[in-house]
Amino acid sequence: MSSITEKPDINEESDLIGFCFPVYAFGIPRICRKYLQNLPEFVNPMNAFILITAGEQDESGLSMGELIASI
Repeated sequence: MSSITEKPDINEESDLIGFCFPVYAFGIPRICRKYLQNLPEFVNPMNAFILITAGEQDESGLSMGELIASI
């Protein structure tokens, strides 16, 4: 597991990478967004999952759309 306060260090040979974070008032916490945006570009695609906790279903979808658009 890599620290969220340092440059992400993810093993590119992993079978699966997961991220879990909350959504507050339709937004992903800045520290999570910064971490995800600073991930290195991988040479080979890999499987990933994102688990978001939110009060309403729509909040999760909106936040994921914004995150994907910003990467």
